[in-house]
Amino acid sequence: MFKEFILKKFIKLIGFIAIVAVIGFSMTACGGDDSGDATEIEAKTGRLLLTGFPDECNGNYVILPVLKTIEGIRLSGFQSYDGNTTTWTKISNGKANVPIWTVKGYIVEEYYGNDTINDLGTQRVSIVKEPTNAGTAGDDYTEVNAVFITGPIVFVNGYAEKSLIDGWWQK
Repeated sequence: MFKEFILKKFIKLIGFIAIVAVIGFSMTACGGDDSGDATEIEAKTGRLLLTGFPDECNGNYVILPVLKTIEGIRLSGFQSYDGNTTTWTKISNGKANVPIWTVKGYIVEEYYGNDTINDLGTQRVSIVKEPTNAGTAGDDYTEVNAVFITGPIVFVNGYAEKSLIDGWWQK
């Protein structure tokens, strides 16, 4: 009888260990991919990667005032806005990874939409020396160059890329 008691306890112990092992392995398997791909995707949402800036634009900043207005909501590109000061996106190595925002009145939120913007014939991208609009009145910036974007911009989950090589450069 004592042997049967020990044997039953031993079988229960083995069963318990097996259940814990199954739960542990399933939790490990569902933990996700730590390869960094998710971070790369997150970094691309709400962004417009502009490429093809000439070398002389490096170190300056991009002003992308309004890409499109959809039902009273403007799509605009800037680094940040604190309710008073807008910080522009810096150009580095011929690129600017501009955060895209929806702006309605004073409500500013990240953009994650799926839109194609076709009417870009007059979309001006200003390249300026100042990193912010702090202390300036309206459009009082030192513009060093400007380009008009050509062709459509296709946003997928808030991310798009656009080369400015075919744009109409002003200076």
